[in-house]
Amino acid sequence: MDSTHRRLTHPGPALEPRVEVVAGRGLEFPVTLAAGQTLHDAIARAMAERGIASAALSFRHALLDPLVYFIPTVVEGAAQRFQYSPPVRPEGGGRIEIATVTFGSRDDAPFSHCHALWEEADGEPRGGHVVPTDSVLAADVEAMAWALPEAAILSEPDAETGYTLFHPVEARGRSADGQRRMAAVRVKPNEDLCLALERVCAERGFRAATVRGGVGSLIGARFADGTGRDDMASEVLITEGRIAPDEAGRPVASIDVGFSGFSGLATRGRLLRGENPVCMTFELMLDESPVSGA
Repeated sequence: MDSTHRRLTHPGPALEPRVEVVAGRGLEFPVTLAAGQTLHDAIARAMAERGIASAALSFRHALLDPLVYFIPTVVEGAAQRFQYSPPVRPEGGGRIEIATVTFGSRDDAPFSHCHALWEEADGEPRGGHVVPTDSVLAADVEAMAWALPEAAILSEPDAETGYTLFHPVEARGRSADGQRRMAAVRVKPNEDLCLALERVCAERGFRAATVRGGVGSLIGARFADGTGRDDMASEVLITEGRIAPDEAGRPVASIDVGFSGFSGLATRGRLLRGENPVCMTFELMLDESPVSGA
């Protein structure tokens, strides 16, 4: 099934713009997420200490015990409507290989959205939507964070999908005192992820950029090595992503992801450009970076 057939009809209108972007000058900084706290509380406290209300984060090699997570399931009687499974709580927690987080606010309170890859006691590679308010850090973990003072990342009702989703809006009155140019991005349903990020770079004048964070979902997946997944709903994180100019100077995205679907088992791969439409949403930050060899 190619990308022209991997599309979802959502209950609401497909509103423009299909990619929401707020650009400005952003910050990169390390944070320590303290043991004994829920993942959400550890992130919220670390951000509050710096006066940061919205950010993208990434961390590796953490033990969460308990680990509580969801995987996608189909709404009974509605082939193109999806929901979370009941919460899964594996015995002994899970050892996180890599996690990405969007941190912002919902109903004027801190809120976080986390996808991750991990192993449980059986050693199988798994992935899904980590529940930050119920999953607890068993040891301190070092994370990297990226924040854009000019953007507020808000979790609000989305008319198209009928879900409550993160998206960036301009944070009026915030100073533009960042280190370099960044953009907070939300890609909407049925838009190809790679092509959408290439358009953002071209329109915003980013000759090259690195993806920071990266939390979302795809309608199945097609990878550059010819493999793929057919799960129509998924939990996806970007493990590494870069947009760089080709020989003609056009931006080209190379996006590596971890993908988990209805089974909860994870697959990793590089996305095939033009063949990976977004399911519900994809949220991330683009961090302008030098062109290699320039």
